[in-house]
Amino acid sequence: RQIPVATVIGGGYDALEPLAKRHALVFRAAADQARLHGL
Repeated sequence: RQIPVATVIGGGYDALEPLAKRHALVFRAAADQARLHGL
């Protein structure tokens, strides 16, 4: 389908672990939606 997707994540000046967890949340949510909608 080639649908572009963009995200914005705040807290870029945080320590590495909390920042990585926020990034992971975005990808997990996207994967959940893809599964939910059969993509």
